Amino acid sequence: MTVLNELGQLIRSTPGPQAPPVQVAHWYERKAHMLEQLAQEDEANRPTALRQAAAAHRHANALLAMAS
Repeated sequence: MTVLNELGQLIRSTPGPQAPPVQVAHWYERKAHMLEQLAQEDEANRPTALRQAAAAHRHANALLAMAS
């Protein structure tokens, strides 16, 4: 799957405001994975994509910690 396809799926699957934290955390992990793929394919934007991926991982972990 291309990054563009994955981005489209990610956008279409954005959890709503009433979604449980675990579902939102899973979405952020998918976002992080997509950003990591982008970093591999786009050297010029690699640092930004990796920073954003790390932030998405941190947010997912924080959501999971709140849920447990």
